[in-house]
This record gives sequence, structure tokens and C-alpha cells, in this order.
Amino acid sequence: MKQSSIDALARTGISMEELNKVSASLQIKLERDNRVCVCGHGMNRHSTAAGIVSCKPSRMKCLCKQVRPILTCNNTRPFMRKTEGSGSSHALMQGIRKAIELGAEVEWIEEPVCDFCKEVATVSPHTVTQLGSIALRETGYNVMICPACVEVNS
Repeated sequence: MKQSSIDALARTGISMEELNKVSASLQIKLERDNRVCVCGHGMNRHSTAAGIVSCKPSRMKCLCKQVRPILTCNNTRPFMRKTEGSGSSHALMQGIRKAIELGAEVEWIEEPVCDFCKEVATVSPHTVTQLGSIALRETGYNVMICPACVEVNS
């Protein structure tokens, strides 16, 4: 190390040993959360403060109002899409599509159940209003619904 660098460090009052300790502690890998929320974004993109949920998957902000993990994936990076509507336009479905494209493993945390009729069924993600009717745009309220309940509530 050059003498000028050592002199510059000396003027901070912090030793090289102290810097090395901090550097070593930063190298420790934190356990990765491989769960995905019903909003279609990784759980590590959510935070909750004073009961208010915040979801920030990338440069955009998701309107997610309730954290609810439903899937696991060994690569949550594909789950950073924007919800453009329900079904195939939902961020969750676009994330699953991209994860499959990349060869990632996607699994349900629990058996899929329709949030409306509570039956174990084939379900897809939908954005709904506070009153539970299917919305045409992102509302922050996301549910998994079977085809029969989609038909009744459209």
C-alpha cells in the first residue's frame, strides 16, 4: 500500500484492522427468502411499518396492501413485473412465465384454494376492489380465484 494511502487512512482515526473486520462481517451472506407474495413480488421486496405494507419490486412501487406468501421459487428475480390487470396480465403470472423460461423451480406453499368459494381448485391471480369485485387495474388487493368465481364476479 502506498504511503499516501496509509497517511490518508491515519487522518480518519480508523485502523486498517477495524476496516478489515467490518469488511469480513459484510461478506456474511444473509439467508435468502425464496417466497413470493400473491401480488407477484418477492417477499424480500416488502416491508411493514405501523401496519402499513410497502412493496417496491424495482424502480416502481406496487400497491400491495397485504403480504401473503403463496409460492416459493429458487430464483425470485423474475418476480419483478408490473401488474397490468388480472389473470395472465397479473405480475404473479408474468413472474411465473419468466421463472419457467429461466429454468427456475416454482412451487405452491400450500394447495391452491379459491379465496372466494374456499374450494381447492385451479386458481389465477386477480386484482379486486375493497368490496371484492374484480378490478380492471391494479388496486393493491390481490386474490386467487377459480374460473367459476371469476365468471360470477366479473
